[in-house]
This record gives sequence, structure tokens and C-alpha cells, in this order.
Amino acid sequence: MQCRACSAEQEARRMAALPMPRVLETKECLDCQQELPAAAFGLRHGGTDGLKSYCRNCEAKRIAAQRKERAPSQLPPPPSIVCAACLEEKPLSAFARQQATLFCVTSMCRICDTARGLRAYHAAKLQRAASSANSNSNGNHKAAGGGKAAKTSRRQRAATAASSGGSGGDEAAGGSEAAGVSEAAGDGEVAGDSSAA
Repeated sequence: MQCRACSAEQEARRMAALPMPRVLETKECLDCQQELPAAAFGLRHGGTDGLKSYCRNCEAKRIAAQRKERAPSQLPPPPSIVCAACLEEKPLSAFARQQATLFCVTSMCRICDTARGLRAYHAAKLQRAASSANSNSNGNHKAAGGGKAAKTSRRQRAATAASSGGSGGDEAAGGSEAAGVSEAAGDGEVAGDSSAA
């Protein structure tokens, strides 16, 4: 890893070692063999003279020839093709358009493609619902096991018990478990007092 100053110095040395492009007024095209002015050539920054080897006209002809070679065959499309999903022969109008294919249409007809999309949508929807149900059941398990969710549920139980008439002091001190013990002890004392009387 180098600092910026070292990187800049190294780049300056590399650029100084490169041969400087020659400034030409004319250049000979490799294709048409004509001596043409430099403005007739495109720029190529990596070249020794900074110009392309072919003039603009010859370059355009070469690119057109390459495109023609790469183009798909000029055969007329058939009136109908077979759907890859339902294996029925259908007209080209039953298929969605898609570039870079043999006949510029999809391999499945529109009906099969729509059905496939709906199946995928509903499968994903069911999967989301199942994962949501699993996370909810895991959340309840975590709440029973302890942690922040368990503390919240104890507070809620304490508040519910306090509003229903339990002794507020015991619940505030120790929660609903302590209140339950004190209530049980209080019931036993009352029962013992009534039997003694």
C-alpha cells in the first residue's frame, strides 16, 4: 500500500517511460492503402501515433461486415412454434417478444408464462406465511425462556393483576409470583383465624 504522493510519483514515472505519440499530418490506411489526413482517422489513445489503423470509412465498413456476420439468419420465421411448457403448437402472436432469440419470442406461450408466474407468486406467499408463523412461535418460545420479551410480559402480568385488585405493594416489589405467594399465605391465615374463632 502506497501513500498518494508515492502513487502519483510512480504514475508520473510510468507515463514518462511511455513513447510520446507522434503528431502526424497524414497517415496511410491499412485497408484502402490511401494516404489520408489525420482527421480521417479515429483516436486510439494506446497507439504510438494516437490514431486508429483504419480510416473512418474503412472502419465503418468493417463494423458493418462484422454485424452482418453476427446477425441471425435472415430466414422468415415460421407461422407457429411449439410452447416449451404445454407442448402445443401455437402462432407466434401467442408468445411474448424477446430479443436475442431465434425468432425473437419467448420459449413459453403467454398463458403458460402467466401460470408459471402465478405459481411462483403463491409459493413465495405461502413460504413467507410459514416463515412468519415459525418466527412467531419462536418469539413466544423466547418470551417464555427469558430475555427482554419475558420481562415485558412479567410487567404486563403485574399491571393486570394490580388493576384486578391484587395487593399492589407485593407486585411492585417482586412481580406476580411474589403476589401469588403472599395471597396464598394470607388465605391460609384467614382460614386459620376463622377456625380458631
